[in-house]
Amino acid sequence: DLKNSAGLDNGVRLIVKGSYPIEHSHMLRRALASGNVAVLYWEIYRNYALPEFDQFPSEDTFPVHLYTKTIADDYPYVFNHSVFGNSLELLLRKFDWAPDLGGSFDWSADLGTLNSWHTDAVEKKVYQFWNSAEMFQILSDRTEPRLEQWQGTTPDWSRPAPVFNQFIAPLVAAYPNVRFIFFTPPVGLPRHSTELGEVLSTQLVLWKRLAELADDQDNVSFYSFDLYLPLVSDMAYYKDDAHYTAAVNSWMLERMQARDPRFALTGEEVIPYGEKLWQLAIEHRPFSSCIDNPSTCGNFDAALLGP
Repeated sequence: DLKNSAGLDNGVRLIVKGSYPIEHSHMLRRALASGNVAVLYWEIYRNYALPEFDQFPSEDTFPVHLYTKTIADDYPYVFNHSVFGNSLELLLRKFDWAPDLGGSFDWSADLGTLNSWHTDAVEKKVYQFWNSAEMFQILSDRTEPRLEQWQGTTPDWSRPAPVFNQFIAPLVAAYPNVRFIFFTPPVGLPRHSTELGEVLSTQLVLWKRLAELADDQDNVSFYSFDLYLPLVSDMAYYKDDAHYTAAVNSWMLERMQARDPRFALTGEEVIPYGEKLWQLAIEHRPFSSCIDNPSTCGNFDAALLGP
């Protein structure tokens, strides 16, 4: 995708499932220190607004010793029994005993699908489950209580966003020759409705800081896809309230590479943008185009959605 849209044929993906900003900080500091990074696409999502942004999800889950320059602290890797456990699990789970006599390793060599859940979600009809009548009823039942609790409220723009000063701003300042492209993915409105209050307010404050940083620094851009209503208001393109179908990733990359003004936010635009998102999070009602057109379930094509 990077090669097709941006002409970059040496991209590196830094992925940690369900990761926290402190983990990103370790990975990015090591990568940027190499001096080989020219462009950085940096996704910002709800974990950046959580109070525990500077903590690891649980003890001993991240191999900090592998992200330092010294080998003196690498000894834990030698005694890391989970490495052998994971290898055994891969062997037993992926080894295909038939049809050929020796068996075959059914491991994908496609790095574009590494750690991707999309294919599995399609095969298991997860998109159809999220768009089922039962799920619609569950989400519909939440509408009136949400309206009663939040109607008439606005974001708390006075909240702090400490992750900006602790992790983000120092890296941007340290690498003025790197192009930083920050973006917020198109989270479904049902997820944002569960974040009303401190979490969504903190996210919006962080977006404002990032947009202001982009205003001030020529090497920084900020994009947000949370108000692209043809996508975020339609459950058809999600497998749950936050995770969208894989084609959306390529589309976002293309839009950022094209510097699409629909998604680039300035500091002045964030407050009205955030106020609108807040109200939609409160007032939206579940909708899915899958109901009338099952073929759309999990299949995203921006060209068919209009502006």
